[in-house]
Amino acid sequence: MKRFLYFLPSLLLAVAVPVGAKDAPAPAGMTAPASALHYLEPGAIDIQALLPPPPAEGPAETQKEIEIMLEKQKTRTPEEVARAKSEVKLDVFAFADVLGPWFTPKNLPSTTAFFQNITEDVRTVTDAAKKDFSRPRPYVQDKRIQPAVDLEKSLSYPSGHATRAMVYALVLASLIPDEKEAILARGKQIGEDRVTGGVHFPSDVAAGQKLAEAIYAKLVANEAFQEAMVVAQTEIIGARAKK
Repeated sequence: MKRFLYFLPSLLLAVAVPVGAKDAPAPAGMTAPASALHYLEPGAIDIQALLPPPPAEGPAETQKEIEIMLEKQKTRTPEEVARAKSEVKLDVFAFADVLGPWFTPKNLPSTTAFFQNITEDVRTVTDAAKKDFSRPRPYVQDKRIQPAVDLEKSLSYPSGHATRAMVYALVLASLIPDEKEAILARGKQIGEDRVTGGVHFPSDVAAGQKLAEAIYAKLVANEAFQEAMVVAQTEIIGARAKK
């Protein structure tokens, strides 16, 4: 544990201490087979307690979100659309545009495997949350919304992309603290691009980002995650030194 803390900045500690204590009881709310998880325990995230229910179809709050999306639909630029399309098949290497060309799977095989495990854990949580809340996508609720990216078969709330992007950002910001601000900004941008692309309500994205913080707090309390962080940071330091 001491070796891990030597590598990680105060960002990790600030998030981990109040929420991720190992001896805290795991609440109910997420059901998943243990084999599907790498660093989280089944029941680690109490989704219903953490997230408010999404606005219902039809009421004023949902209509306000639809109007926001319609305005973005009118004003989105070709560059914004291209970026949103590039993020549909999202992985951690979407952050290469702020970290640089050295940040590739070829240069970082152990880091790639580490983030694939994180991705699988996060998807287990978001799939359970989507099933719990069962919110239809914006373009299902209002036909005026014309998505600029591929349509999704899954439900809308919370945004899986926003959740994964912010978990990636929080982990990367701990691994590469001198790039913290750019990394966190990029993580938020990926979530916002889902609204611009017409496939998520703003409240879906906000919920995903909130869920990401809770997931991150649980991840950093896990011993296997801590060990993988040390390996990833060592690999990243080596790759950056060669750039």
